[in-house]
Amino acid sequence: MHKVLIITVIVGLAMMVAGCRSTPQPTPTSIPPSPPPTPTPAPTPQPTITPVPPTPTPVPSVDSTSTPFPKSPDDWTSYTNSNQVTGLAFDDDGYLWAATTGGVVRWNVTGGNYTRYGVEHGLTDHHVTSVAVAPDGTLWFSTRNGVSRFDDEAWTSYTWNDGLASNWNTSIAVAPDGAVWAGTLRSGVSRFDGETWTKYTTDDGLVSPDIRSIAVAPDGSVWFGTCALWSAASMEPPPCFGVSRFDGETWTTYTEEDGLAYGRVNDIAIAPDGTVWFGTGPMGYTLEGMPVTSDTSGGVSSFNGETWTTYTRDDGLADNWINAIGVAPDGALWFGTESGLSRFDGQTWTTYTAADGLASNNVTSIAVAPDGTLCFGTDGGISCFDGETWATFTTGGPAANQVPAIAVAPDGTVWAGSGDPMSGPEDPSGRGISRFDGQTWTVYTEEDGLADDTVLAIAVEPDGTVWAATGDPDEEPTGVSCFDGQTWTTYTSADGLASDRVQSIAVAPDGAVWFGTWGGGVSRYDGETWTTYLEGKTVNSIAAAPNGTLWFGITQWTGTLRWYNVSHFDGESWRSYSVDNEVTAVAVGPDGAVWVGTYGGGVSRLDGENWTTYTKDDGLADDYVDAIAVASDGVLWVGTYGGVSRYDGETWTTFTTADGLAGYVQSIAVAPDGALWFGTYRGISR
Repeated sequence: MHKVLIITVIVGLAMMVAGCRSTPQPTPTSIPPSPPPTPTPAPTPQPTITPVPPTPTPVPSVDSTSTPFPKSPDDWTSYTNSNQVTGLAFDDDGYLWAATTGGVVRWNVTGGNYTRYGVEHGLTDHHVTSVAVAPDGTLWFSTRNGVSRFDDEAWTSYTWNDGLASNWNTSIAVAPDGAVWAGTLRSGVSRFDGETWTKYTTDDGLVSPDIRSIAVAPDGSVWFGTCALWSAASMEPPPCFGVSRFDGETWTTYTEEDGLAYGRVNDIAIAPDGTVWFGTGPMGYTLEGMPVTSDTSGGVSSFNGETWTTYTRDDGLADNWINAIGVAPDGALWFGTESGLSRFDGQTWTTYTAADGLASNNVTSIAVAPDGTLCFGTDGGISCFDGETWATFTTGGPAANQVPAIAVAPDGTVWAGSGDPMSGPEDPSGRGISRFDGQTWTVYTEEDGLADDTVLAIAVEPDGTVWAATGDPDEEPTGVSCFDGQTWTTYTSADGLASDRVQSIAVAPDGAVWFGTWGGGVSRYDGETWTTYLEGKTVNSIAAAPNGTLWFGITQWTGTLRWYNVSHFDGESWRSYSVDNEVTAVAVGPDGAVWVGTYGGGVSRLDGENWTTYTKDDGLADDYVDAIAVASDGVLWVGTYGGVSRYDGETWTTFTTADGLAGYVQSIAVAPDGALWFGTYRGISR
């Protein structure tokens, strides 16, 4: 077994790097050497070029630490943000069940304690979209990867393999006869009678295959609110068709022409007198780069079987975007909106906001306790109201569940970034950087001095100093922030950084910090001087080898043509290797071999003379790679869209959510004790 110190780097992967060693200078010196000549455009892809790399310099040996091999879901632990609530329901015992974007949480609202359930316990996915309680007391949850059932003893999951219309489920409801209805994205609705799933689509009479909400009336009829998902390609608002009712034989559809406030129906509730209430709302969208919203559309509509009545802001509603509806024991209607909570007693409207005690103004769900207490799910926790007093319930955890960057400091402290590295109209913004000391999560945001709440790359210096590449891709870039344990310091192009949009960070053995940027090349910072290389190129990933050499994953444009390569820098000269796919991750193993992850081409290994490529055909989980890490025992871990794959030099083994992994992997870090940490699209897994 090789005994060396290994440093691994990926896009957004945690690295040990140099810290804030000096105050930024007003006008630092930048000494950019001449970049390599621009290649001549070619009409067709060129064959791979494989020059002979320099012989690696021997590196000192240190004791290696073995990394674990997961054998069951019990070997995994996941950490999620469970405060973004998507659904609420009280069970017969008075426990409040919260569907969240970070798993399922069962709350004892009297004692304030909770139990969290994740994929390692049997939940099919951490992004849970809705919850319903069946007449027999079992709990049903719709998720982004199927439907899960919990009976106090075990979890049972259903996917399209079991007959479900689709794995992307948006809503769930249980009828008085015990039949389960699950709404899906673009695939209609599924009904489960305890043995068989039956699918209903537009061919059967459903107005749209995109289901947003479901409600079952006392007479057994089922109502379905619909609206298509955002169409990023067209950059236009999605088509919204209204609501459908199914009585077991006949489908009936109601639209804006019939009196519905708006065709996007986010929630449905049925009052004791049989009146059906519909919460609607227009989706804001982008047109020619400008946000477009409508304050005149949307609101809440009621239908008594004959007459439609609509209420909007003009009537006293807090907002025209309605997320949730609840019916209190006294008959009052409660409406959760993006701007607070509104109560309507039939004559008077009363609005409550965060200033009154709500955890957040964005109210996403409502549940009524057996004693009449109302609980409201928000994007910042749960607030319960007994008519006089507000109580808020939140869980610990990282800032967000989308983790494009993760790092482990030498003392075992974990740092996790948040946000989406890709731009898009519906991408969630970041919520800061999280620190975990083994017991407590601490979140740092712009209010603490971080340049931006979106953190896409992290590196940690041996003394614990943290570097964070910040900036929402949809907004102005913000450079890098450095944390010395007390103060955040930000560096930008004004200080000497090649570009304010930083993609990757690494530290060399000599202590210099390297920053890969979008379109600006790569910058080296030694604590005093900034030096820029590869000007005009996008550097997606950096790996600092133990012998002091640097490896870079590079993208270069010439007009509409694009080239990808891996470049090596020994401190004096550059050497490039052409590849056929965009390089997303680079790492150097204890044997000196270079591992390169690509977008669509799998992972390749350069052993000093030859390239070897591994794809799905060889056992890799997926050919789209986001992250690579090589542990000190030489085991390779590859994060892909299809899970994480482990390679011991002979055998590939893949782990997915079915094994206990939180979600598809965006970043990987190896802790000093050998434990593996994975930043995923659904939280953090250890």
